[in-house]
Amino acid sequence: MPSSPSSLERKVNGSPAEGVQSLDDALLIAALLAIDPRGLGGVVLDHPMHEQARAFTDALQQLLPPDAPLRRIPIGVSADRLIGGVDLAATLSSGRLVAERGVLAAADGGVVVLPMSERATVSVRTTLCEVLDSGSLQVARDGIGALHDESVDDEAIHPALTDRVAFRLALKHSIDADAMGELRTTVFDARGRLGDVVGDDVWLSALCQTADAFGIASMRAPLFALRCARAHAALESRDAVS
Repeated sequence: MPSSPSSLERKVNGSPAEGVQSLDDALLIAALLAIDPRGLGGVVLDHPMHEQARAFTDALQQLLPPDAPLRRIPIGVSADRLIGGVDLAATLSSGRLVAERGVLAAADGGVVVLPMSERATVSVRTTLCEVLDSGSLQVARDGIGALHDESVDDEAIHPALTDRVAFRLALKHSIDADAMGELRTTVFDARGRLGDVVGDDVWLSALCQTADAFGIASMRAPLFALRCARAHAALESRDAVS
């Protein structure tokens, strides 16, 4: 006789009524972000407790490829610390210009957290918007030129940033750590499947019409919805948006 499915298998591989939708919202969003971090951008965590926010970001980091970094942007971070600049000590000792990696470059392939984002400076918001738009960080100042690919997750409040992340989440409790092991394998498989998932123009048209009906002006919203649907299909081992 076949073995009985685990609780996660029942959640992920069950009927549409009992599929991935029955996963806890926080765990589902973490899984979708880990499947398509570049396409979905990130998540705004609404007024979480410190422990809840840390548990969510830690869970997201665990669902990404091994050794994915996690970096927090400190309040009042300087431009040099955020995007990199001249490493003065190394430059003086070597006699040549040496670049210092900033917080964003150090988070390449991982997660960036912006706590107390309502206090973020204009330069920080602008830099994050550029990274979220392009998926890369261009450093070209003080005689330094470098390009770092990025995936950025941030807790931002400013409309320019909220428009560039797919999710908004009110954390009600911490992530269920017991489900992480099995979910990690499922997410890994879904990442490899994502490129083959089909979302045709009919769905995009329907999403655009829905956004228009609700008075949503940003074109990013229906695009995020389609990317989310494709990631969700990959998570459920489907080859098309349904």
